Amino acid sequence: MSPHARLASTFLCIAASVLFPWTSLRAAEGTDVSIRGTDVSDFPLVRLTVSMTSDAPLGVEDVAVVENGVPVRVEGVLPLDTLGRPVSAVLVIDVSNSMRGVPLQTAVAAATTFLQSVPPTMPVGVLTFAERPVVLAPVSTNRAAAVAAVESIGAATTQGTTLYDAVIAAAGMFDPAGAAQHNVILVTDGRNTAGTGDAEAAAQAATDAGAHVYTIGLAGPTTDDETLRSLAEDTGGTYSAISLTELSSVYTGIAGQLIHQHVIVYRSKAPFGAAVNLTVELPAGEASTAFLAPGLGAAVGDGAGIAQATPVIPQPVSIGVIVGLTFVAALGLMALLTDARARRRRQAQLRSRVQPANGPAWDVPVAVAGSNPTLVPRQIAEIAERGVGARRRIRLSARLRQAGWSIGAGEFLAIAAVAVALSGGTAAIVFQPLVGIAAGFLAAVAPFVVLSSAASKRLGRIQAQLADTLMVIASAMRAGHSFLQALDNAAKEIDEPAASEFGQVLAEVRLGRDLDDAMDALVERVGSTDLEWTVTAIKIQRQVGGNLAEVLETVANTIRERETLRRQVKVLSAEGRLSMVVLFVLPIVVATYLMFVNPDYLRILTDTKPGVVISAGAGALMVIGFAWMRKIVALDV
Repeated sequence: MSPHARLASTFLCIAASVLFPWTSLRAAEGTDVSIRGTDVSDFPLVRLTVSMTSDAPLGVEDVAVVENGVPVRVEGVLPLDTLGRPVSAVLVIDVSNSMRGVPLQTAVAAATTFLQSVPPTMPVGVLTFAERPVVLAPVSTNRAAAVAAVESIGAATTQGTTLYDAVIAAAGMFDPAGAAQHNVILVTDGRNTAGTGDAEAAAQAATDAGAHVYTIGLAGPTTDDETLRSLAEDTGGTYSAISLTELSSVYTGIAGQLIHQHVIVYRSKAPFGAAVNLTVELPAGEASTAFLAPGLGAAVGDGAGIAQATPVIPQPVSIGVIVGLTFVAALGLMALLTDARARRRRQAQLRSRVQPANGPAWDVPVAVAGSNPTLVPRQIAEIAERGVGARRRIRLSARLRQAGWSIGAGEFLAIAAVAVALSGGTAAIVFQPLVGIAAGFLAAVAPFVVLSSAASKRLGRIQAQLADTLMVIASAMRAGHSFLQALDNAAKEIDEPAASEFGQVLAEVRLGRDLDDAMDALVERVGSTDLEWTVTAIKIQRQVGGNLAEVLETVANTIRERETLRRQVKVLSAEGRLSMVVLFVLPIVVATYLMFVNPDYLRILTDTKPGVVISAGAGALMVIGFAWMRKIVALDV
């Protein structure tokens, strides 16, 4: 083998041991329990192949799995042979001159004991090596042929020890298309002295064949302990350094490990791409291993039992239902929010005209001919309005009017109820009831948050226009216009949303409403403190007399300075407001992500009483912290 090929082979072995640890599992020497393999093809579902030297029955209650220091729930324990995966082995015996006499006789007797210990249905092959490997019996269930091959070894030995070539030849004896678990049991008392193979090529050949190499080193001056140990560890086998008297018991122990194998199934709590340190505790002992959880979308196998790992996501049908419902909900919300502005103006004008003297102008439902039909039937809207009470209905209607939304309180509540039912029910069906409750709560809060945000933004735009509006009114009055004429001129020149509000004042006055009442209704609709001061100044001037244009200019300058100061405060508090949002949203986003990619990772917080208490406490503290931070950054100017 060329130096370049050896270097490439070494690199592949190292990469396989790091990236695919299930191909290089290590078992501790002298233990009764060992982990033979780790299958993460269905991650977070993990399957561990565990072997024991004893034949004691093994159930779920007898197994404890600790992952990264956290106990995980075992979902099943099944014998390996019940899963349709047979176990095969090749006995590799050193027949070089160093084994002449008693060592070779003992090895033959131990091999015979091994053949008697394993079931007759277990495929076994026999290979000897000295100056070259020789296959005495192929891997098959013909037990008589295997016994005859072992007995034919006799006492003849030859010079040379092709240790590495023997491992390569033994790995080639297995059927590459079969699903059996392959094992190589090698006994020797020397080191490699002949042949063309090397340690890296031997380990790579065993790895490619999916074979675990059990190496047995008979104590002697020429035994290569380091090479035998490395070969076993790199292929997931074990190394035993023994004397001749212990050889039979070692063979018997290996036979027991091959016979008594179980597959332990559990759900991992580790996130995708994380390093996992695993300990399996059984009545016969414990064993540990480590592996790397597959990354999202990363192909972690080549078709030999390890498939591509994919995150746990809803089924395609569920995804289609969710997408369809989301599209319908978004379309309906857009249709409601983009309702014709003309309809809103006509309704506002008629409401103000038929409004009782002591009631809010927007609280009287009026049907407008030619207006767009709503998506919520009137009967359902009226039921929703009666369910919240008159006082809350009035406050909600006022908030909707402040946001500029042309829907009633009943329609808004009905849409919110449908959103809660759809989101909560879908999440509960696709995921679990607790997720459905959380989704329903978020769907119930979200419409009111959006409404509050829309009302605040509209109020901010009106306040930003107020100073310029007052300057337009003052300029028109200095030119000789009356207050109503100046107000009409301002309503035509300024932009929305202030134009529609001042235009509604003019419409109410023209329909017979007192100017002071119309201005008070404007303050109540908009909810601006600056506008309230302006209306108060106008009413006082109308009662005591004076130069209204000069008063409006003074008020406009004061409002402009307050707006400048308000913007400066907003800039200075931007970092605090951003931190408030990030600290509140980040845990929710991370938890939602984990629910999609690894639902079982958060199971300890939902399936245990301490976890539920911790989750509830964390949620309460988040809400308190958000309210506290919002109070700190909300500076009144």
